[in-house]
Amino acid sequence: MADALSALAHPIRLKIIFLLLEKEACVCELAGNLNLPQSLVSQHLAILRGSGLVKTQRVGNRISYSIADERLKNLLEISYLIISQRLKEISTLIGGE
Repeated sequence: MADALSALAHPIRLKIIFLLLEKEACVCELAGNLNLPQSLVSQHLAILRGSGLVKTQRVGNRISYSIADERLKNLLEISYLIISQRLKEISTLIGGE
């Protein structure tokens, strides 16, 4: 569990996850969408794959990445709600609206 949550703790990996929640993609597509080098995206995908968050499927000479468990979307939605609520509380404490 710690490995999976740690893998989600990087902004680039979170962006990759959000893209893969929309549709499966190859490294080149992800790199293009993120405007990052393919080698960097590949490194992050390896971490996500190693933590069990994404899976691969070979189609011909193309390797396609997708979310390993669709319940990850629920986890991220709940995390967003918790963090948003906490930020509202902090804003109220420091006098913001």
